[in-house]
Amino acid sequence: MCSSDLAATPGGTGAVRQAFELARLANRDVRVFVSNPTWPNHVSMLRYLGIEMVPYRYFDEATCGVDFEGMTADLAQAKAGDVVLLHGCCHNPTGANLNTAQWQLVVDLLAKSGATPNAPKCTACPSTMTAPAGVAGGYADSAAPRYAAAVALAVADGSANNNLLTWCNVPAGSWLSGAATATAPGAVTACGTTTSTSPATIITGALSVQTAAAQCSKISSCAADKYLESNGAKAGATPNALICTACPTGMTAPAGTTLSSTHASAAATAIADGAANTNLITWCNVPEGSWLSGAATATAPGAVSSCGDVYQTTTSPATTITGALSVQTAIARCTLLSRCAAGEYLESDGSYQASATGLPAVTNKLVCTPCPTGMTALAGASYGTLTVAPTSAAAAAADTNLATFCNVPNNYWLSTAVTATTPGAVTACGAAFSPSHGTFKIGRASCRERV
Repeated sequence: MCSSDLAATPGGTGAVRQAFELARLANRDVRVFVSNPTWPNHVSMLRYLGIEMVPYRYFDEATCGVDFEGMTADLAQAKAGDVVLLHGCCHNPTGANLNTAQWQLVVDLLAKSGATPNAPKCTACPSTMTAPAGVAGGYADSAAPRYAAAVALAVADGSANNNLLTWCNVPAGSWLSGAATATAPGAVTACGTTTSTSPATIITGALSVQTAAAQCSKISSCAADKYLESNGAKAGATPNALICTACPTGMTAPAGTTLSSTHASAAATAIADGAANTNLITWCNVPEGSWLSGAATATAPGAVSSCGDVYQTTTSPATTITGALSVQTAIARCTLLSRCAAGEYLESDGSYQASATGLPAVTNKLVCTPCPTGMTALAGASYGTLTVAPTSAAAAAADTNLATFCNVPNNYWLSTAVTATTPGAVTACGAAFSPSHGTFKIGRASCRERV
């Protein structure tokens, strides 16, 4: 067993009891050879479990040592599937021990009889492959309880059994270049690429060979504000390669991320493409305060423009791009977030004027207006994405609708109704009334009765 994955037992007797039960699990007709004499608990446990016990001679009372001739004669009767209980040292209850040469003779004897079982062992993983600490950096550890059944079958196998019980893993940055089988852990090769890499692969059984193109293109290694694309370099034996390219001015991208299955598949396809392929694998994003003014396509990341000074009271939220995306419009995107300060509400000023000869139309403007006396409002961004503001800004007629509203604080009541175009008004409850709860407003409301 690997030292870092031992099974805990309640003392030595508990360990032997578990071994007996494991032997019976593997072979209902198992026989257990025990020394004569042995620790009485061994006999009691075998009888309780209904396992056949075969005594072998061990102690020579005349010499107070081991009756080695009698011991080996009895053990020669063991056959495949039998279990031999040996005391490693400090034989209980005699204290008589085998010497090194005698131990080797016993091992050789049992090997010839077929009673020597297949035994689990720890083996170092192939170069650069890994295994969790629980298996001490090796594979084939059978001590973990979840492998008990597999261990039992392997140990009880009447023929040589060299099956793996656990496997080694493929670390991040490598791919499985040699298959993992029932008897071999496989082998790995480093991706060796700088723009993309592979995630780790946990192996729990036989696994076919991976390909570098598919496995090593699952994680982008691009730095922040760069996107991953195919370079279209396919010519003869030269394949397309994945490269990192700086995002257009004003656009952003996170540092390398794990690709979705769709994007990872696109990366593998681009590398294996028999023709020049310039497709994007990842895209750049539109930051808050900008809008997509150039479309993002399969082969181009697009472009952005700033909401700028035209929109001083509103701005745009960020847009995450994961594929082709049509051009946005400034009036639709740059009016989605309020920039009003606390205590102000956002409204359309109704300044629309139709176009005239030689003159363009004048649109409604979104303005921040102080809340009526006694009313309150959160800072603009607290309201999240707006719905009325873009409609008001784009209206082809004078529009004075409110996009956000003011609130009624504690100890006040709404004495003038809130409408689509007016924030209402409040009156203090005064000393004659108990304190009131505040009212948070996101739309129109009628007057509240004083209570």
